[in-house]
Amino acid sequence: MNTSTKHLPMSESASAITAVASAITQAVRRTESTVLRNIIVAAALFIVILLVAFGQSTRSEADAAASGPALNSNVSQSAPHNAYQNASQNASHNASHSAAHNAYRTAALPAWLAGSDVFATRNGHTEFTGDMVGCLGVFAGDSRRLGGSVDLRTGAFDFHLYLKTLSTGIPVRDSGLHAALNLQDHPFAEFTGTFHPAFNPYSTAEQHVTAVGAFTMNGVTRQLEIPATLQAGQNGIVLEAEWMLDITEFGIQPPTFLSVTVSSKQEIRLQATLEPQLLVSIH
Repeated sequence: MNTSTKHLPMSESASAITAVASAITQAVRRTESTVLRNIIVAAALFIVILLVAFGQSTRSEADAAASGPALNSNVSQSAPHNAYQNASQNASHNASHSAAHNAYRTAALPAWLAGSDVFATRNGHTEFTGDMVGCLGVFAGDSRRLGGSVDLRTGAFDFHLYLKTLSTGIPVRDSGLHAALNLQDHPFAEFTGTFHPAFNPYSTAEQHVTAVGAFTMNGVTRQLEIPATLQAGQNGIVLEAEWMLDITEFGIQPPTFLSVTVSSKQEIRLQATLEPQLLVSIH
């Protein structure tokens, strides 16, 4: 605060009052009329009052000017301080919310699921069942070598089956089945695509999804949409699917055994437990 600036107006007022008083004294001495003297004194008092009032007004303005920058400084300093304080509180709240969310996610998910995104199997179960044309028998078989994986981040999957592992339980019939499937040229069946909607890892309920993608067998690829279910189990995600497959759409002629032909339409059922970060290998 500048002290000289603050009191300068008051010094100027005192000098003016002193000058007026001196002029009045001289005027009164030279005037012989009592009335005129009274008029001069009254006028002088009025001028003095004006000068005093002007000096106080100027001093108030100087005080305000002198204190103004300090007040503005406090305001300008408090603004960033408040902004910083608000930002700190928000950051603290966000961090707490994020930590709580992560803690909930870890607590809500099974231990085997909490740190994994890709799940796979190499011993899924595949079954097929078809009618025998012209008789009451059925043609059925299975394999426990279904392999594949699913990425929970994208819902993308890739499953494949080494068709030679399909077995009907009768060696002669197995040989006829493998010949009909043309395994020498195309030993694998593969299905790649995406699950819709994506699997919800926070739910333990059975989730109905649709596997949409490309199914390839005997070198022929068809687009399929297969209904399936996914469910979190004790050790992984349980996959189940069932649909009708017409093998003639893939250039495969139904095999014949003892003059009895197998139906071209086969009911396919899949079941597999997808475990976290399990590498798939086919032997």
